[in-house]
Amino acid sequence: MSLEKILHVNNDNYNLGGAFILAYRLEKYLQKFGFSYDYLTMDHFVIDSANYPIPDDDKTYSANLRKNRLIGHFVLPFYVDNVLKHNDYKIIHIDTDSAWKALLYAVPAHRRGLKVIVHSHAMAIEGDSVCIKKSLEIIAKSILTKYSNRYIACSKMAAEWILPNNSLTKVDIIPNGIEMTDFYFCFEEREEYRRKYKLDKSIVIGNVGVFTKTKNQEYLVLLLDSLLRENYDVKLLLVGNKNTSYGNKIGKMVKDLGLEDKVILTGNTKDVRQFMNAMDVYIQPSLYEGFGLVSVEAQATGLLTLISESLPKETIVSNWAYSFNVSRGQDAVKRVISEYNFSVKERARKKLNENCGLDTMAKKVSEIYKTLIE
Repeated sequence: MSLEKILHVNNDNYNLGGAFILAYRLEKYLQKFGFSYDYLTMDHFVIDSANYPIPDDDKTYSANLRKNRLIGHFVLPFYVDNVLKHNDYKIIHIDTDSAWKALLYAVPAHRRGLKVIVHSHAMAIEGDSVCIKKSLEIIAKSILTKYSNRYIACSKMAAEWILPNNSLTKVDIIPNGIEMTDFYFCFEEREEYRRKYKLDKSIVIGNVGVFTKTKNQEYLVLLLDSLLRENYDVKLLLVGNKNTSYGNKIGKMVKDLGLEDKVILTGNTKDVRQFMNAMDVYIQPSLYEGFGLVSVEAQATGLLTLISESLPKETIVSNWAYSFNVSRGQDAVKRVISEYNFSVKERARKKLNENCGLDTMAKKVSEIYKTLIE
């Protein structure tokens, strides 16, 4: 069966954001419905990537325009136009966290006659020049609707972020799916990793994600310190890239509080499921996120999962996940931990509904592709 190629843009396997990883995993399931991706980025692709190699049948286009982002953003639409001029794509799928970035792809694509899908994965602006970005966003939201055929959002919050209020009926809410075969509870992995990292019989609080102010790992360090002062036998397992300025801040906080022997910082790793199996409770104290896919992965391993109210409600997909208000302190979280029955046997029986999987997500996305092509 020949596959219809969709041009998927605005992420890559060099910067390796969550949106690219999701698209990369999703493509395998889309092929069952007759679709496949080619990829275009403002930055560049790592062709020989060990973890996320680009399939031989997928083309990649690297604009290499990030050295000077100001100039790069002006040049990017012309690069996109040139790629579209020499190829026969019918649909462009734009993963984005902002309307003004999506415009850089949507305008040339619309003018070349492509159907334009804007896929929102965010609900706020972060990084440098926030005031400038917010001003651009207000203007770009209204303009973007004129150059787009369909909108997809991973949550209602993400839809409200990318669309003007009078256009919210034009969006398909499709929650991010997980690789169901990759996330499950395994007692042997739990024993191995708890032994390897000297977790003993402690209650292990865990979190997965790059160390950023938005992810708010500071909350977890302070929670750990508070629990230890109340004589809980507890440790903190933080999985993810710690080589950031915020990561340095967290490292200093751990040292200043004298918690070095109670906090395990793994750095980047592919062993996310194994570390989740070693945990007893997963806490996501993020200030905001477009979805929070890792919290769904935690639920798939049967973990008691506590999720910040700032995240979309679509993130809670089981009856062993609960929301909490980060701004109200730690009492509610400590109460749940103190009252919860951490039974390994009970955890092993917990299974997510298959609708949380990438297969279901791929079916919904492919139906949109078919509608646009027809």
